[in-house]
Amino acid sequence: MKKQIILKGRRFQYFVSQEGAVYNKDGIELKQSNHKQGYKLVGIAGKVKLVHRLVATAFCENSDPETKIQVNHID
Repeated sequence: MKKQIILKGRRFQYFVSQEGAVYNKDGIELKQSNHKQGYKLVGIAGKVKLVHRLVATAFCENSDPETKIQVNHID
């Protein structure tokens, strides 16, 4: 399942899957690189974004985004 990436109320022509794959509007998977701490990075609209944050934003419901600002993840 893929969901459109929405950041700060702005919709982008990129999509993210639950597994962390990021796609452009044509369905082509974007190449990811590694952060020095091991996190996956991807370039979206001229900016570098952390893939795990994109997945969390798209798939994790947050009833209180003002105070619940972290996602605990294992992998």
